Amino acid sequence: MDLWIANEAAIQQSLTPDITNQPPIEKVLKSDSEKDVAETDLLLKTNLEVKPFVLEGSVNNFDPVKRATGLVNTFPRKWCGVYRSFEDDSNIDVIINFSGIKSIGKILDLRGEMFIDDVKIPIRGYLNAKSDQLEILLNSNNDIPGLEDGGSFLGLQGARLLAWNSPRLTHPGGRLELRKQCINKLSKAPAVITTW
Repeated sequence: MDLWIANEAAIQQSLTPDITNQPPIEKVLKSDSEKDVAETDLLLKTNLEVKPFVLEGSVNNFDPVKRATGLVNTFPRKWCGVYRSFEDDSNIDVIINFSGIKSIGKILDLRGEMFIDDVKIPIRGYLNAKSDQLEILLNSNNDIPGLEDGGSFLGLQGARLLAWNSPRLTHPGGRLELRKQCINKLSKAPAVITTW
């Protein structure tokens, strides 16, 4: 491959030396022993050896079914936060009470209610104990601005940060930021722990 210099005429650029004008390697070597060593080195360099290796450890170092069973008793029942709509930049206070939690394999089945700006909405959620993905479905016909029927909240890091997935492509959605501690937030209803 020739390399050309910008803004220089092709005739003025130096050409690469021709390989045929260079002396062969045999003439450069002084003795036959050096020639044998050079050929051996060349053969050793061309023979590639692949050494076996073992990966230790595992990405899944826990049992998700056992973790889901443990989360039934340790998952926080009450969450407080703010829903921020991307449509009009409005901030709405949100309180979530999970009154029923049950493990089904590696999935946590969550039931309860969500209070969005003094409107009570029954909810159902699913938390994957292996990946911490959470989906919260609204079971209501209430007309809440920005939260239509058929949409859901989706979180990839548990319940701390969720995105509103609208049923319409024309709706920009929003984000729900939750905290376990509800400071200065009075719950509309107490969180009752039930399992079924």
